[in-house]
Amino acid sequence: MNDKEKIFLEYYNALNEPQRTAVDTIEGTVLVDAGPGTGKTQVLALRIANILRQTDTNPNNILCLTYTDNGAVEMRNRLLRITGSAAYGIRIHTFHSFCNEVIQDNLTYFGKLNLSPIGDLEEIDLFYKLIDAIPADNKLKRFRGDIYYEKDRLKSLFGLMKKEAWTPEYLNERIDDYINGLPVKDGFFYKRKYKGFEAGTPREAAIYDETEKMEILRAAVNLYPQYNAMMAAAGRYNFDDMILWVLKALGENNNLLLDYQERFLYFLVDEFQDTSRSQTLLLQHLTGYWDVPNLFVVGDPDQGIFSFQDANIENIKTFEKKYKNSLTKIELIHNYRSTTAVLNAAHKLIIYNTGRVKKNDLPLMSANPVFKDIDIAPVIVEYANTGQEAIDVTIQIEQLLQQGTSGKEIAVIYRNHAQIETIASMLEGRNIPVNAKKKIDILQLPFIQNLLLILQWIEREKYIPYSGDDILFLLLHSDFFKLRPLDIARLTIAVNAKNRAAKEDMFSLRRIMAETAAPEADLFNQPDGQSVKEISNTLESLLKASVNNTVQQLLELVIQRAGVLSYVMQSADKPWLMQVLNALFDHLKEESRRNPDITLKEWLDNIEMMKAGRLPVPLYKITANDEGVNMVTAHGAKGSEYAHVFLIGCTQKIWDDKNKGNNRSYKLPNNLVSNNQTPPDIEENRRLFYVALTRAKTHLHISYAVKDEKDKEQTPSTFVTELLDGGTLQLLHKASPDALLADYLQQRFKEKAKPEIELVESEYIDEILKRYTMSVTHLNNYLSCPLKFYYQNLIRVPAAKNESMAFGSAIHWSIERLFIKMKENGNVFLPKEDLLADFNWYMKNNREAFTPEAFRLKKAYGEKILPAYYDYYIGKWNKIIVAEKAIRNVTVQNVPVNGKLDKLEFNGKLVNVVDYKTGKYENAKKKLVRPNENEPNGGDYWRQAVFYKILLDNDKTHDWKVISTEFDFIEPVGEEYKTELVEVTDADITTVTQQIVSTWQKIQNREFKTGCGKPDCDWCNFVKGNHLAVALHPAEEEL
Repeated sequence: MNDKEKIFLEYYNALNEPQRTAVDTIEGTVLVDAGPGTGKTQVLALRIANILRQTDTNPNNILCLTYTDNGAVEMRNRLLRITGSAAYGIRIHTFHSFCNEVIQDNLTYFGKLNLSPIGDLEEIDLFYKLIDAIPADNKLKRFRGDIYYEKDRLKSLFGLMKKEAWTPEYLNERIDDYINGLPVKDGFFYKRKYKGFEAGTPREAAIYDETEKMEILRAAVNLYPQYNAMMAAAGRYNFDDMILWVLKALGENNNLLLDYQERFLYFLVDEFQDTSRSQTLLLQHLTGYWDVPNLFVVGDPDQGIFSFQDANIENIKTFEKKYKNSLTKIELIHNYRSTTAVLNAAHKLIIYNTGRVKKNDLPLMSANPVFKDIDIAPVIVEYANTGQEAIDVTIQIEQLLQQGTSGKEIAVIYRNHAQIETIASMLEGRNIPVNAKKKIDILQLPFIQNLLLILQWIEREKYIPYSGDDILFLLLHSDFFKLRPLDIARLTIAVNAKNRAAKEDMFSLRRIMAETAAPEADLFNQPDGQSVKEISNTLESLLKASVNNTVQQLLELVIQRAGVLSYVMQSADKPWLMQVLNALFDHLKEESRRNPDITLKEWLDNIEMMKAGRLPVPLYKITANDEGVNMVTAHGAKGSEYAHVFLIGCTQKIWDDKNKGNNRSYKLPNNLVSNNQTPPDIEENRRLFYVALTRAKTHLHISYAVKDEKDKEQTPSTFVTELLDGGTLQLLHKASPDALLADYLQQRFKEKAKPEIELVESEYIDEILKRYTMSVTHLNNYLSCPLKFYYQNLIRVPAAKNESMAFGSAIHWSIERLFIKMKENGNVFLPKEDLLADFNWYMKNNREAFTPEAFRLKKAYGEKILPAYYDYYIGKWNKIIVAEKAIRNVTVQNVPVNGKLDKLEFNGKLVNVVDYKTGKYENAKKKLVRPNENEPNGGDYWRQAVFYKILLDNDKTHDWKVISTEFDFIEPVGEEYKTELVEVTDADITTVTQQIVSTWQKIQNREFKTGCGKPDCDWCNFVKGNHLAVALHPAEEEL
């Protein structure tokens, strides 16, 4: 007996009876139902070894298909231990790698020599171009908002069509059939007499809505051929294409099919529940030569958790039906991982799934003798809030480690990465090592954002000299330069002062920096590259270098010269920041490989496209320690096991609700031939929860908090309720001692704190406040965030035009000109063509605010809505008006105020103020509310309406009386144009007057150095992100 035989027998003799049956049944079709911890991978490996022992089969005649690359590696490693070098001959593949091998081995037939896999960014660009080419009358065409909204839905649909092997012809036929059958489908006719409708009468409104959904689907489906043609023209493919190519080839070329059918005598498939329909069709082609193939599949429908990748447990049902007369079905029911208590709890949960393939009423049997005398019931704990939950879990982990438990036997399992941040921080604060793997999008890191700012400034200045001051202001605050924030503020104030004094010669931040004198060097003060002049010289040299260097060379120069490398080398996070830099460089190298002539503008545009498409430049931040506590997602935990499992955040919102990203999909008819007909989403979520439970060997701790970090009520997950049902498990209520809340409160304080900055010297502010008058924009900004007011309205940081503002200004300009010309034309409106001419003139003269594509779309959108707006109102407009009225030199209780009003409509001396609004009407509703509990200061538009009345009522140059303010929304809702009329009350006037006076007093008292602290405040985040805060202050809400 040789050594390999001894090893095989050693493993074989340790098998239980069902496992041995699976290993010994080497002929025919076999389905192994392998629950968690039942040794399925070992069974697969031993069965392959047994085929080689029992037959004269060549290893190359065995095909083993796995779900992941890691699964393929693990399988080969096991086989190496059991079979030795023969393991290298066995064909172990994922479905995709197998298809790639078929293509590469038959390039003469496939002719794909010039194709490359499509990159994520290329794919986004391709979908953008596809959407741009959609005709204006297509149901999918959008002109405003997220014009590329269909991108994700189209990508998901086309991916599903590939995985399910659906053609546009097939789907159109199914859509027609579905629509024609709607009048007799449940929900689309009245089942009993209702009002004026007899029983059986079709519900026309419901049929219309459903038909609309199907027609939208049809419009999307019919883009599929164009998408494929664009892929071919670009010389690109994705991995799902490989399976379709091979399927098509095997279906059309009988010689090729016979070649592969004859190559393989034995087929084995792991994780069969996670395969898609196209993958099962491929398997049917390969095994179709035999009526009863030697096909061995292993899976557990209770662990099917990858439907977001279009895997589906229906494959197991289909497999059973196809081979029902020859199928050997084996159930592995002996679990070697967990205690009986854990397995009973898991079984109690999973039997709630009505779509289960297996209907056994018994839990898996705990068969590990080590666990024979261990009977520790899972613990379910309710906490008052997420802070209490994080603290207690941290304390329990600390105690386990103190008692001698290895960190690698402890795992915190969670659904989303955001759940784990507090616990991870608290563990690190106690010097407890953790093992965590988190995918980071480097484009979201301030370090990379500041680096890209330098490149964006270079590109802007190349395009239009002295136009990049808004970017320059931001990048000067980065850690790469050592300028004090006060010095930058002084520069900004100086620019504004010079521009007020200058008649024609305009100054910019870039110019004033260049004209600053260099510091004088002496024995004790040597230049360090961080003075205003030296930084200006560095940036100017990089701007010049951008002309004669490739993008890669320019990025290297920026890192070397602009203080980036110096910052990295001095940072405590040097290894991580070097990885981040390399990841950015690798991304640029890949883009340069795809487009060797890529320009800086193209690369920066690509990055903006990635951000808009939520496409990351990913980098795994791995924290590893041999004895570290494991932080792992429920999906990532599959295949792992731990003595102590803490399953946290088990609330309805986190575990039960469907992933919001998956809601962006088309409604499909229910008459499709598919493996994608899944039970409700709750069932897959329950399977995922089941996977998390069955990672525990002996100790299982399940927890949730009744309030989230914003103090909002939370509901426990359905799965927690199901586990508690019947009283077998008890719910515990725990609270952490007040003394232990300090760490958590400190962390929450930093997140919510209001940052305080150092202001420029009082003489600068005094000079500005001497001339200061308040507008409603300033008032709104101050009430939103004092720092916003300080930066935008007081020291007036440079701001670039953006496309939304420029488009809105073009609309305002054209309508203003329409009314002015009406007055000049004897109160007769000029034709709408003149309105459009003014709109297009303004758009053309502000072309720099738009990208080429945005300019085309916004221009087309304006040309669409303005004529309709004109036609809608031409017979309704009041012609007794004043357009663009500027009001100055007005005081309200000694507060100087000013304003510019779009239009005043008169009825005698009674005035209706009209303000034009572009943007979605729905987004404006919350801005129209009066003060309430959620908006104690009221909405910005409501305040604007009241401010305008106060402004005109206090204007002594006229005796007009404002009776209302009307907001005129230029963009229609469907075919209707909306207006909102605000009739200002005495109480409104009192409230806003108080806001004006109190805000004025705070400004005079210099109370604008502390921000609002709101998580979404750009200026507070700017201050915190660039370490500009000199102090942090508590937010109003309780921590």
